[in-house]
Amino acid sequence: MSLAIVHVYGNLGRDAELRYTQSGNPVLRFTVAASSVQGTGEMRQEHTDWFNVSLFGKRGEAIAQYLLKGTRVAVVGRLQHRNYTRQDGTSGCSLDVIASEIDFAGGGRRDPENDAVLAHPAAVHAGENLADEDVPF
Repeated sequence: MSLAIVHVYGNLGRDAELRYTQSGNPVLRFTVAASSVQGTGEMRQEHTDWFNVSLFGKRGEAIAQYLLKGTRVAVVGRLQHRNYTRQDGTSGCSLDVIASEIDFAGGGRRDPENDAVLAHPAAVHAGENLADEDVPF
């Protein structure tokens, strides 16, 4: 058996979307933008690749509210080829990532109004009601 594993590190292009299959299983879908730079000086060019990511099961349900546009994530998964029909009737294909691991990669998300980094939504209330003796380090 062979398996293609991919690691994608980037920012969400839009808020994650949680849906359910006909049998009631949760499916979390989102896009990740991963940028790379080629060349130097005046020849320097940035290129962004967009990845469609799907996470099946309860984990997707649990983290859906935290995967907002601009959130930085690290995704590990397998590649899956998918054929589809566009709205204009033409056929298309894509290479999607079926996630097995998703980690928040820090930095929070960016506020589009002033380009400031916001605290990650999951961390906003993390420090409430903690005394110094409750911290394990």
